[in-house]
Amino acid sequence: MSQAQERKRDLPRAAGEGVRGSAGEELETRASTEQGLSAPSLAKRGRVGVTASSIIDITTTSIRLGLKGPRAADWLQSQGILLPDAANTWRPLSEDTSLIARLGSTEFFLEQAAPTALLQQLATQLRSPLDGVYPVLREDRAFVLDGPEANDVLAQVCNVDFESVSRSARHVVMTMMIGIAVLVIPQEKYRGHSSISLGRDSIGNGESKNVPNSSASNGARSANGGCYRIWCDPTYGDYLWSSLQGVISGT
Repeated sequence: MSQAQERKRDLPRAAGEGVRGSAGEELETRASTEQGLSAPSLAKRGRVGVTASSIIDITTTSIRLGLKGPRAADWLQSQGILLPDAANTWRPLSEDTSLIARLGSTEFFLEQAAPTALLQQLATQLRSPLDGVYPVLREDRAFVLDGPEANDVLAQVCNVDFESVSRSARHVVMTMMIGIAVLVIPQEKYRGHSSISLGRDSIGNGESKNVPNSSASNGARSANGGCYRIWCDPTYGDYLWSSLQGVISGT
């Protein structure tokens, strides 16, 4: 039985029920993402390395857009965008990594990988006043966690049992990871670029950084694991990155 199965099975916290801002606890010294420095030692807290997983920082290879308001849904539909049917769910915008998430009933979060013509067009229109539609600043750090033991990685940093969350239901989960408020979307696969072309570090599988064959890059969901899109406040992005890296590498 995996570590994730041994943990208490908690229901996912809906995005609208969590805090989207900064975490309330004092954080340890952050490591630099660009330099790939060692993470805070989670192994010293009794945690073990989970090497058959990888993490990619996709913050700089996609853009994010937020909006809300009583007429936000109508306005998005007038732009030809299909909306998620229920609150706290998501749907793809296209066949690539782009998506739209419905946070509550009147707030939306969109992310699109380059080229980002659609979101740039929406952002331009949102600069002008729109009746009942209000822009929401999104400066999130964005990560992809993938691999056959991705669930075990999350089990060491979060009390939500993601292994029990249905991917077909397209849930949007707002929860806490090591004291940091995060938005998490479980997916079947990530159709992103290889880690070589991301311009950011890819850590996992005991290999060196920027390995093009990492499991997060090949577009296939790993058996008994999965793919997770994770967003957090940029203030704590380096800390979350290095902490997840620490779990994966066992440092």
